[in-house]
Amino acid sequence: RVRCARGGSGFCAGTKGGAGLIWGQPQGDDHVLTEHSADVMDARFSRDGKRVVSASWDGSVILWDAATLKPIRKFSALLVQFFCADFLDDHRIVAGGSNGVWLWDSDSGAQLAHVRGGEYVMDVVVPDDGKTFYVAQYRGAYIHDATTYEETAQSRRHSQISLAVRLSPDGKKFATASQDGTV
Repeated sequence: RVRCARGGSGFCAGTKGGAGLIWGQPQGDDHVLTEHSADVMDARFSRDGKRVVSASWDGSVILWDAATLKPIRKFSALLVQFFCADFLDDHRIVAGGSNGVWLWDSDSGAQLAHVRGGEYVMDVVVPDDGKTFYVAQYRGAYIHDATTYEETAQSRRHSQISLAVRLSPDGKKFATASQDGTV
């Protein structure tokens, strides 16, 4: 997955072999982030472009400083492979993996919640307003409140696992893509 920073100031992507890539940020050069020990499945910029979060099969989610390209904090969960991560806001990270959704305080490193346990979460997306987050899991999308972490709505339309969820530019509509070939 390749992600663009808001405003188009840079790109980031995960790769096989435990590396994350950042380019166009901040100096316009390509950079390799090498703290993971297995495939990096996702990497995303924070809303202000100052940080990057990466998710890996090695069971870790790493918060990076986009200017120095140094890790700030490493998050993990026992026996979980992570497939996706995003920023809920300036102080919280949400990540999905082989056993649900994990939420952490990015400042202290404290785990805030674990929801949707027991099933693979292939994608999480946070709208610009940060009031909710969308989860691609099982056969649909599930919407959660970003304050209580409770599920507020769901859409189950697929016969196989949902691989991705994406929002419309205005944040009012969403679509899921599934392993069954449907959108």
